[in-house]
Amino acid sequence: GELLLAYTLNRDIRYPSFNPAVESSNSRASSEPEADIIAATLDTGMTFSRGAVTFEPYLGVEYLDVTIDSFAEDRSVSLLSGLIDTDAFNLVVDEQTFQSLDATFGARLTYAFTPKWGVALPYVSVEYHREFKDEPRSIRARYAGAGDDSFAFAVPTDPFDSDFFVWSVGMSSVIRGARQQRYGEAAAGGVSIYLQYQSVEDLEFFDEQTFSAGLRYEF
Repeated sequence: GELLLAYTLNRDIRYPSFNPAVESSNSRASSEPEADIIAATLDTGMTFSRGAVTFEPYLGVEYLDVTIDSFAEDRSVSLLSGLIDTDAFNLVVDEQTFQSLDATFGARLTYAFTPKWGVALPYVSVEYHREFKDEPRSIRARYAGAGDDSFAFAVPTDPFDSDFFVWSVGMSSVIRGARQQRYGEAAAGGVSIYLQYQSVEDLEFFDEQTFSAGLRYEF
């Protein structure tokens, strides 16, 4: 598939002035880069059930080809006065391309039980991720006030983390099943919910925990 992204970046520019007649710089430059992502995925797995317990091991591979269009910071605003600041330190960033090849091995354990109010499916899952394209890259840019590309410079990125884990716990539940009001009509009125907490582990300089919840009603 293909994914198009547009997002907003704000970069704070701060450095002290050692000249009493010139105030220190404290500005914020803004830009709106766009990206094009080509993605391909392949997943396979198996399901083993025994009584109320279900065990699902699975494998997955995801390939991403990412292109970030060249962009320029369009303005700098002084955080001290709120006025438009000089654009000399605004960055003009060249196009960037990189790829990702991520392999996943995971397993999910689910237990089903039926309380009086419906059906509940609590679960726990663990995934191991291996990134095969973890080489660092360089971002080429120049200052808007520096002239042409002969003044460009390159900033190396950190390498990707080759290995990391993702674990999650949650529950999905059918509180009320759908009902058919008349013969031949579609069933409606079903209510189901889900809750999930997810955490990413062993990524350097990166910390992520996500809580999600949802409600579904069948019309």
